[in-house]
Amino acid sequence: MTAREELHTLVDRLFDDAAATALAYVRHLVQEPQSGPPTAQDRLARRMGPSAVKGAAFCAQPPADLATLAAQQGVRPVATFEVLLVDIWPEDGDIDEFIARLRRWRHEDAHA
Repeated sequence: MTAREELHTLVDRLFDDAAATALAYVRHLVQEPQSGPPTAQDRLARRMGPSAVKGAAFCAQPPADLATLAAQQGVRPVATFEVLLVDIWPEDGDIDEFIARLRRWRHEDAHA
């Protein structure tokens, strides 16, 4: 069985939601433009990219401790609490206006 034949067989076994994810991933591989706005699945497929390790090889790897994973990913500890603070609203701003804006941001994120 060729790789294309095997792909056809596998795709025929997918449910709709998994098929949409697979489609977004294959489009990403061939760099075909999306039709319509990107979905959350499309964004995830783009962010993941092609896997560098096959599933069986990944599962066979010994688990890494958190310090090793952080070093591999370039994660650094937070030096001060102030680094986490974000200035998103003026101190004299109206609380009702802040809540309304926060709800709009959340609504926009849910539909992005």
